[in-house]
Amino acid sequence: MMGLWFFGPRVEVRLGSTRFAQLYLVAGITGALLSSALAPQAALVGASAAIFGVMLAFASFWPHEKIFIWGVFPIEARWLVVLSTLFALYASRTGIEAGVAHYAHLGGYAGAWLFLRWLDATSDARRFQRKMHEAPKIPERKLADGMRGLNLEGVHELSRAEVNRILDKIGAQGMASLTPQERTFLMNFVPPDDRKRWTS
Repeated sequence: MMGLWFFGPRVEVRLGSTRFAQLYLVAGITGALLSSALAPQAALVGASAAIFGVMLAFASFWPHEKIFIWGVFPIEARWLVVLSTLFALYASRTGIEAGVAHYAHLGGYAGAWLFLRWLDATSDARRFQRKMHEAPKIPERKLADGMRGLNLEGVHELSRAEVNRILDKIGAQGMASLTPQERTFLMNFVPPDDRKRWTS
């Protein structure tokens, strides 16, 4: 409970109450499942698997945050997770703490890690990044003689779509029809040596 009191509030603020509760439940369930599968003799008492999941979330968000063991020994949150993982693996294999559900702790870490990866994959920022990378390819257009010198190599498809829109406007209404913003945007893709011709 001290672990929950120490790590929980900041993780809850970062994730929100609903996501925090989901993280807590997922870590607890995966911890119980892993322990039941690999160490059925260990007693599943308490909420340590869920607390370990909260601790992993804390270390994921603030890996360099100093944690003071027993209020004395400082250790970064990421190394606390690493060392506790190694100890749980060692103890579960050697049985030095018989009856302790070390696999539940590892399962709590695993469940929290998977949950955080799922949150990241379904976040608005990640969806926007995928949309940017999955934008439909826009075919290269052949420029008219008066528009040569425009360099579209390496331009993202979304920017290229705006360039093509402006070029269509030039073709239909002439350079004089461009707004100052459109002209400035287009100049980003014109080599310096050709800008005088474009602005004349």
